Amino acid sequence: MENRRKFRLADVILSVICVVFVAEAAAPVASIGNSQYFWWLFMIAAFLLPYGLIASELGTAFPGDGGLYDWIREAFGDRWGSRVAWYYWINFPLWIASLATLFPPILGMVFGIDIEANLLVTLVIELAFVWIVVFMSFSKVSDSEWILNGGAVLKVLVAVSVGVLGIWFAVQNGFASDMAPATFL
Repeated sequence: MENRRKFRLADVILSVICVVFVAEAAAPVASIGNSQYFWWLFMIAAFLLPYGLIASELGTAFPGDGGLYDWIREAFGDRWGSRVAWYYWINFPLWIASLATLFPPILGMVFGIDIEANLLVTLVIELAFVWIVVFMSFSKVSDSEWILNGGAVLKVLVAVSVGVLGIWFAVQNGFASDMAPATFL
């Protein structure tokens, strides 16, 4: 019997966190205000948890390497399987390109340097980002789950750190916005 690694529920949830929880979401979420807490809990209960359970169950029940393509092809045939795979992968280059253009300014902010002043350095960083993602995409998700899990853990640690610092600042200096219970809904 082949010793296959399974893509567990925790792996699915962490991979979704790694993909969905990105830096460019900080400004829109902050603009929502206190009601964001309700919406985060709602989206976790209504989307992330069911999505994780479905993907985990399908991944366990159908142990192929194609993921979404395999599941759709098994249920609806080759035509729909290839169509869904095409829809997924046509989005991938656009998504990676948008993240690549976001990456140098974030690096500049983190390290306190103006990377964007040098176009060649910016392009090299963006191309390196794209090619690292491309080479990581060649491996099966179950073999590279540690990258997704590690990214999710780091993102959650950064978010918790910012949250703790925000609470500390609020305790020292007061809140910047109204904290009435009605503002949380």
